[in-house]
Amino acid sequence: MYKELKDNYDKWGTYKYYITDDTFNDYTTKLEVIKEVIQSLDFNPQFEAYVRQDLVARQPQQAKLMYDIGIRTTYYGLETWHDPTAKAIGKGGDLKMKIQGMKNCRDAWGDDVYVSTGIVVGLPKDTEQSIRDVLKWYKWEGGNEYIDNLHFNALIIKNKPEAMAFLFNSDIDLHPEKYGYKMNGMLDWTRSGEGDINTFAKAQKLADTANAYCQNVNKFPPKVWDPFSIYTAVCSHIPEDNLAERFFYYTENYYFPQLMDKING
Repeated sequence: MYKELKDNYDKWGTYKYYITDDTFNDYTTKLEVIKEVIQSLDFNPQFEAYVRQDLVARQPQQAKLMYDIGIRTTYYGLETWHDPTAKAIGKGGDLKMKIQGMKNCRDAWGDDVYVSTGIVVGLPKDTEQSIRDVLKWYKWEGGNEYIDNLHFNALIIKNKPEAMAFLFNSDIDLHPEKYGYKMNGMLDWTRSGEGDINTFAKAQKLADTANAYCQNVNKFPPKVWDPFSIYTAVCSHIPEDNLAERFFYYTENYYFPQLMDKING
């Protein structure tokens, strides 16, 4: 790690990195080792990374460790504000723990780290009330002190066999029926079972409404990934409301060729 960071800086002046580890702070000992490497460098790199807040709540020292490493932009993988949904998708830890983790980070980072958080609308057991609850917390109960940008996306489920071509797939992508989803297309699903967000159309409408609400609350313009903005530059000839056609045009003409180039070395 030391050699790669040093070489990149000496040859090209590179000092900013995006860490693609799903959970950068999964082990405190890992953070301690990385901090040793960073402190041995003769420059100060900066990083963006995914962080689990419930882990920072249990191990508060992680917040300072990540700051010392050089984390200056982070994405909290919150995904949901509904505890039953969090358990169903493996995002354990109750809300109190997650909020405590955010507070620990804020205390250690101040305003020096840009924090983004995403909510996926339409996950198993998801409810409209949970969307209202997170918006209330964000605007009126101090949530915007911990998060600079809150963003909502409707759940996208990658169809089989198309999903097999993606490098990263969730269990919902691979086994939607197990979670009560019936697929009519990647941007057209229905869901049975607990919860009242049971169609993609409803999830998209709620996400749009929530994002409009947050525009007046977010401290800074969005920096998180918008699942549709990536197509804008290459799909301008396709109507904006035809999301499915935009997605498949982008996938066929840009994503798959780049993927094959990587596979073929």
